[in-house]
Amino acid sequence: MKHFFKPVLLLSLVSVAMNVIATPFSIEPQLLSFKPVNLGEVSEPLTLTIANTSDSIQEIGQAAIATGHIAAFVIDSDTCSGRDISPGSSCQIGVRFLPVTAGKKMAMLTMQSLTNGKFVSAFVASEEHTLSQAKRRLPLIVNSMSLPSTMQGGVSYAISWSALGYDDDYETKLVAFDCTGLTKPACGVNWGDRIWDSGDLNYLTKVEDPIWTYYANNANSFSYSTDFVAPTDMPGTNDIVFRLYQRSLDDALSSKPSISLVIPGGAGLVKAQYYDLEGRRVSSVLTNVTE
Repeated sequence: MKHFFKPVLLLSLVSVAMNVIATPFSIEPQLLSFKPVNLGEVSEPLTLTIANTSDSIQEIGQAAIATGHIAAFVIDSDTCSGRDISPGSSCQIGVRFLPVTAGKKMAMLTMQSLTNGKFVSAFVASEEHTLSQAKRRLPLIVNSMSLPSTMQGGVSYAISWSALGYDDDYETKLVAFDCTGLTKPACGVNWGDRIWDSGDLNYLTKVEDPIWTYYANNANSFSYSTDFVAPTDMPGTNDIVFRLYQRSLDDALSSKPSISLVIPGGAGLVKAQYYDLEGRRVSSVLTNVTE
């Protein structure tokens, strides 16, 4: 299935001439504004014009994005580097923005006159939309879950939960592990150790929930449900532990790992025995009982 991404960043590239008096160049315009760009996509190029404001020919060195978030900006075209620019003449540098992670980005575009050794620099920065900021501050979190306290082998049980977040396109899977005799953090570390997984799940309902808001961007409450058939090939009172994997498609595109929640299982176990690296967990005991 092909996934489409909503614009999540409002980006602007700001060019500010530095040390104008000390350099033989001017940079125009001083403001380049980008339209919204999806994570992993590339903006249309915008152009800076560099003019020789001195009374002598200037040999230009290599223009480069040299410091800051270098990976977030790229020089797309360049008629300046390595050229001799006559007095009153100009050249152009095209810049693209290619966000791979959310958040404000900034860098310096620098160019040197090899004739007199002076530098001219442009400050480039991206502005982040408040909705993108809200998403970064609230990854999808589980705020309720319904699990039976005991299960009988071969019987199907409905597991349901609600989660708070922003995106309609969260990747969500519920996975079960047999953690009998395992201690933290061995259980649930390896995907291949699972005894069951739900496959990709879609939310059932979505309701705006102002319990979390950021600059008038209210989060949504998403409801989920899936069926789990308790295994029949294990002894009674096994420690079955569920792990909930979830991430937005923006995070997936950025190659970020999924956030996970561990739901402890086993009669009489200390609930802190199972956890994820972030310390997030749902306190609910689950015991598998076979006939």
